[in-house]
Formats: sequence, C-alpha cells, structure tokens
Amino acid sequence: MITAAALSALAAACALGAWRFTTARWTSRAPRLAIALWQSLGVTWGLASIGALLAYAVTPYDRGVIHGLAAFARGRKPDATLGTSGTRSR
Repeated sequence: MITAAALSALAAACALGAWRFTTARWTSRAPRLAIALWQSLGVTWGLASIGALLAYAVTPYDRGVIHGLAAFARGRKPDATLGTSGTRSR
C-alpha cells in the first residue's frame, strides 16, 4: 500500500507541476528545455498513475508490485489469510 500511496503522491505532484508549468513565462526564452520538461512531466505522471493502480491491484498478493504481477500472470490466487485492508488477519 505504501508503494501505491507514494506513486499517487508522485502523480499528484506531476499534475501540480504541469499546472504551474502552463503559467510559466520563461518557456518562450527556452523552448527546447520547456518541451523536454513538459514531456518528462507527462511521462512521469503517466507511469506513476499506472504504477499506483497496479500496486493497489496486486496488494492482496502481499508480494510487492513485480512479484504480485508475476503471481497474477501465473494464475495464482491471492493469499486467503489477507483481509481487505491488505494486512494479515489473525
């Protein structure tokens, strides 16, 4: 869950940065830098959004994003001892 929260925060920061970027006045003086920065913000925002959704989706596997996706691809079912909050129930 921490990975999903961190990636969500990164996506929100990129959206805020992109919004602030639209009102910047220096972009006409350095258009190449402005385009590179705009593209990097967009790619980071997109990857962080997709990563946050994937991290949230594989939370029931309790293995992290990469290993959770691998377990999902193999057709394994999530651990039955996990509760809805993603923590082990006793």
